[in-house]
Amino acid sequence: MPVWEELRERISIGDVPAVLKLLEPLDDAGCKEVARELPAFVRSRDNENFWRRTGGVELNIAQNTALKAAGAACLPPAAATTWLFRRDLEIWRTAPRAAEAVLQAASLRPVSWRADVGRRMAGRLRLRDMVPWEEEGGLSWEVAARLLASAGEAPATDDAFVIGWLVWRCTTPRGQDPFFPALVPFLFEAEGVGARLADERPEQNGTWSRTGSWIGKLLAAADSAGIVSPAGGADGAQADAAVSRETLLDGCVRRFLRGGRARNLAWFVRLHQALAPSVEESSTRVRDYVRLLAAAPTAVADLAFAQVKAVDERTPLDGGLFAETAEAMLFRPEAKLVKAVLVWLDRTARARGREAAVVGFAAGLFGHERPEVRERAVKLAVKYAAKVDPLTAETVREAASVLPGTLLPLVAEAFGAVEAAEPQAPPVLYAPVPTDLPGPIASPAELVEETALHLHDSRMSWPEMERLLAGLVTVGPAAAEELRQHVQNNMPYLLHRSHLAHFHGHFLLVHLLLQHQPSRFLDDYRSSVLSQSELSLPAPARLLRLRFLDAAACFGAPVLLATPTSSTGHLDPDVFAARLRTLEETGLEPGQYDLEQALLRLPVGTDRVPALDGLSSPAAARARAWLAEGGYRAPDLACGFITVKRRHYSWSPTPAWTDISHFHAAVSCDSPLDAGRLIGTIARPPEKEEYPPGHHGPWAPWWPAILPSHRELVAAHLLHQTATRPYDSYDPAAVLPALADATGPTGSATAAVLLHGLGSERAADRAGAVDALLSFAAQGALPAVELGRLLPSLLEAGSFPLTRLLPPLTEAVRAGAPLWPFFAEAVPVLLPLPGASARSGLASFLALATTTAEIHHVREALPALADWTPASPSSRPAKEAVRLRRTLAAP
Repeated sequence: MPVWEELRERISIGDVPAVLKLLEPLDDAGCKEVARELPAFVRSRDNENFWRRTGGVELNIAQNTALKAAGAACLPPAAATTWLFRRDLEIWRTAPRAAEAVLQAASLRPVSWRADVGRRMAGRLRLRDMVPWEEEGGLSWEVAARLLASAGEAPATDDAFVIGWLVWRCTTPRGQDPFFPALVPFLFEAEGVGARLADERPEQNGTWSRTGSWIGKLLAAADSAGIVSPAGGADGAQADAAVSRETLLDGCVRRFLRGGRARNLAWFVRLHQALAPSVEESSTRVRDYVRLLAAAPTAVADLAFAQVKAVDERTPLDGGLFAETAEAMLFRPEAKLVKAVLVWLDRTARARGREAAVVGFAAGLFGHERPEVRERAVKLAVKYAAKVDPLTAETVREAASVLPGTLLPLVAEAFGAVEAAEPQAPPVLYAPVPTDLPGPIASPAELVEETALHLHDSRMSWPEMERLLAGLVTVGPAAAEELRQHVQNNMPYLLHRSHLAHFHGHFLLVHLLLQHQPSRFLDDYRSSVLSQSELSLPAPARLLRLRFLDAAACFGAPVLLATPTSSTGHLDPDVFAARLRTLEETGLEPGQYDLEQALLRLPVGTDRVPALDGLSSPAAARARAWLAEGGYRAPDLACGFITVKRRHYSWSPTPAWTDISHFHAAVSCDSPLDAGRLIGTIARPPEKEEYPPGHHGPWAPWWPAILPSHRELVAAHLLHQTATRPYDSYDPAAVLPALADATGPTGSATAAVLLHGLGSERAADRAGAVDALLSFAAQGALPAVELGRLLPSLLEAGSFPLTRLLPPLTEAVRAGAPLWPFFAEAVPVLLPLPGASARSGLASFLALATTTAEIHHVREALPALADWTPASPSSRPAKEAVRLRRTLAAP
């Protein structure tokens, strides 16, 4: 039997041992024959048959293993490398056995072949595949590594190869790893090492496992080099795998100097800490440590500063290094590091004769944004005032002109009279200016282009959706054939009636537009889909769906009445009248919810539109009557905390319930508009929330544009969404800025959604909440008092921790938000009761209140501060409370 026929038979049944046995005696002619037939065999495989048979998966894996082995035994280097990386020969669940089979076949090849293929494979490894669960990546790395080792070649140093070594050789003893001493230096050069090892942690007792962690292995290697413990008994293979401490320390410092994200450097920080360099070792690298102080991540700068301090304690830094250290650390953004360097300057000033220099550096912090830092700097400067020369004293007096009134007398007493600078005016906030929205879609070609752009984007902005919605109604029938062709080529499921229940928004309109009898499909949707999902959707989402259905019922109309004209979501009254005139001239009436949404979008105060007077359609008459009655009157909200039982979904047959406290706004509205009653009614959530995680309705960022003159009511709907659908976010990052862009009064509901956004776990939500807060403030509509009243209750309810609120509040305060009424309401309630401990983050909250009072020149007493007796007068909350009280009492 020809060689290939017998080999093909063994491969077909997945008999790997037989395949390996047949490959051993092959000569060059046999190898060429097999190499010629392998690609054709793979192309001819009927994979569907494998999956239909019992054991098809195992057969497919065995076949792929045999094919890889055959390629390794018969193909030339370049072709063999490509063959081993073929995606249709992937291995899963049995990668170690497959690697052994490939390596056994490769052992038949000469050393030069193994070295060439090993290098080629190492160069083709992908960083994303170097993870423990990626079996194909592990197989490729294992084959490449062992081919290089068997050929006596040095290991590859590509980033992916080094990462693969970390992943698949972590538990290999150093003495059994031929790559260990060669690849250790590249741990500090390869990209991705820090990210891959970021989660490596010591044992519970603080030590590092010498076999299960890379830091432990490196420490053991340093021990074996005889640096840490010369009597450690390093010999034989362990001595060959020794790595000097200099290599490790130099590698860490070199990696720190390259920079990077804090997480990617965290492992190197832990390694450096575990090495615990001596003062002598740090002295040789002190200039590099100083270079790290200015811009390195916090953990790296902290580590470097510790080494610089240790060196300075043994041998004083020269003047240049001392000045560079102080300047770099004093102007870092982290208050913790700034305070640490002030403590160091104080401790070393007299011993090193640096009093004048220390006073000069302290004066540079008089304008620091953190009150506690300014106070420390002033005390440090005053402490060494007697040691400064007249020029330094003049510098201090000039710097002190920006100090607040509570600190200015201290500097004046020590350095002489200080001329206070003119108080700076708070930053000016500018309200967003409403803009006109883009004009309508005017041609079928433009509609096809816009539809194609947004068919793959279900979270488009509301102005884009409104424009596309109007375009589908007015231009859609003329563009139907072009749209059908595009949908058929790109999203054919949009044409299938069986998917109707899953379509919403512009997807629903495109689907109905391309049907031959859209009205019949529309009736089916109303009866089967909308009625079933109506009660599970929030009121704004239900109104949106009703509008979509109205739009689908009037394809070919010349205009869509409710399309807004302003970025606030409002509709210009004259444009509204002109559209009604156009519809009347063509003999058409707008849909019910199209008309009612248009009326809800007219600006508040529109009591009469002269252009409506000459119109006789029922819609025009209804609009005139609506405006004469004063338009939509938003109902009063009944806001308060409610407690409901929420079910936790799990595999347990017994449901678990937890009491959850929500801030909720209930409201009922009697409006002549169905849409007005729908949007103006919010019921109390049920006592037990059995809602599973679900979809809250499309496009919550649209909601502010539904009622652009009544954003407090929209905020109430957002609160209701939070209470009834806790697993389904309404996307505060997009909703809150849109809410601020609208108009109308604000109150407790707006304050609550702002606080939820500021305290969100998502950074994007917090950023959006800050933008909204500043926009509200610029309009004079920030509910600051309500924010302060609600904050303690939301903290008690566990809605978010105070510490999460601090960074966005700090950003808002620095931008100039007038938040003093917020702090004036919140601070007295947040102060702990006698015998109670302070809430985490309270000290920083009080410091932020002090900053706000200084920026806005607030001078009004808070009696609660004077009445509060802290458990520990030396605690930071107590000190910050004293500082705030002094600021409020300053002249």
